[in-house]
Amino acid sequence: MAHGNGQPGSQGCVELAPLPNTVTIRDSKAPEGPRLILGTETARTVLTAVKHGNHRL
Repeated sequence: MAHGNGQPGSQGCVELAPLPNTVTIRDSKAPEGPRLILGTETARTVLTAVKHGNHRL
């Protein structure tokens, strides 16, 4: 199950795939490219910070 989110008119979009005990993140424009694999709690912390605007992406 993958979730993607891109802003209208934006060039960027990432996909998240929740797996047992991890979350895999990849660039939707480069599906064969590198993936970031985070533990569930780390992913939750990062995503919460992004949602609150603590990281410029």
